[in-house]
Amino acid sequence: MTITDNQHLTQRNANLDLPPLFAEWMRLWDLEEILAPILHTSVTWVKRCSPPNASPEDIAIACMDLTLWFFYLDDFLKEDYNIVFEKCSKILDGYQPTSDEPKLFHAYADIINRVAQRGYNMQYYLQTRQDNLQYRVKFAQQRFHGGMNENKLSFNEYFEIRQTTIAIWNWLALWEILGNFYLSPLERTMPDVKRAVMAVSSAHFLDNDLVSVARDIKERTPNLVILYMEQYGVDIVSSAQCIKELFQKEVNNFQHLLSKLVLNASSSDQIRQYFQFLELILNYVTTPGMGENDNPDRYSSNLELAVIAYNQAQEKL
Repeated sequence: MTITDNQHLTQRNANLDLPPLFAEWMRLWDLEEILAPILHTSVTWVKRCSPPNASPEDIAIACMDLTLWFFYLDDFLKEDYNIVFEKCSKILDGYQPTSDEPKLFHAYADIINRVAQRGYNMQYYLQTRQDNLQYRVKFAQQRFHGGMNENKLSFNEYFEIRQTTIAIWNWLALWEILGNFYLSPLERTMPDVKRAVMAVSSAHFLDNDLVSVARDIKERTPNLVILYMEQYGVDIVSSAQCIKELFQKEVNNFQHLLSKLVLNASSSDQIRQYFQFLELILNYVTTPGMGENDNPDRYSSNLELAVIAYNQAQEKL
């Protein structure tokens, strides 16, 4: 990262209204420097996609959780990813880092302890993060050993990975606890609930890949737009249009399920709160330009930049 990049990052983060408890937590575990590149993305996402009645403490814990358990791991590009992911997996299984281990791992354990203090069963919260880690290992392997050339994932294979590596599952499991609308295992496995979560998560990662094409190409990260283009022999613009149509289909699927819920008088208050939260999350990607406006350094729907990045990558092969 250049001096100019660092100055821009510092200025952008300085304008963030950080929750005081979150800022204090970052100082406690010496995380300010390593989280700086993702801080703006994470904090703006939390503010957009948290329940309107969330307490300041809830928002702070959500910032901790999303920043470390999702965005930091999502952007982890170091070749020792296996070591980091394995340690995180052990922490989810109850391992407490020793005093001589990096503060980063103590921060991961600290988040789990804070969430556990709310008194709910932690099984689903922990399992969503374990599932995410397992797929993330495959994701990281693709970054380092696949990318733009050999051993590429197919469109369907990567679509399946994205259904787990998107933040929605982690986010829902966290807010079931923080927001006091914890679902029973039976409620969580109801067909309409599962379909609704799948529709919202799919809409999110489809939108994410649409506005991340150029960045993903530069970082040698798989992207659904590129995989579809190469697998079906179309250009980037046509491929992006197909992904947009898939996105709209998922939005329509959720709206249909929401309408069914409204008409079902027997739905529990917990289920209704859950669907309201899903609708709030979905609004983030159905509001035109919201993600791009919040994070222009990370997201762009400019396909001309994607074409240039793709052609440059092909020239290097």
